[in-house]
Amino acid sequence: MTALDAFLPTTAALHRHLAAETEPEPTPDRKDPVLTKYIVLATKSGHEVPILAPQVDGLNHSDLVPDNCTPVSAGFAMFARGQVIILPNMGSLTLNLDPRPQDKRLIANLLNS
Repeated sequence: MTALDAFLPTTAALHRHLAAETEPEPTPDRKDPVLTKYIVLATKSGHEVPILAPQVDGLNHSDLVPDNCTPVSAGFAMFARGQVIILPNMGSLTLNLDPRPQDKRLIANLLNS
């Protein structure tokens, strides 16, 4: 079982967003789209590290931030058909942060490392 197997399937609206995505990123093979929450943390050395979590009721983006870490972006990512899709305009209300274009590459690199 991969980390992606732990996440919940998406809704029809997310399927439509996937169909509109044109920029593929390599990820583990998966038949059904999967939705996750994510945050990107900045380390003291200047590196940025994504953290992924399942989209479940009661789990907020702010719950993912370890002590003494600085979140720099947050949002929702979908994984399907070898692609990472960052859902635009869907940031974190609890952190008051939005997704950034570079989040897609950070998450794809994490999944393929």
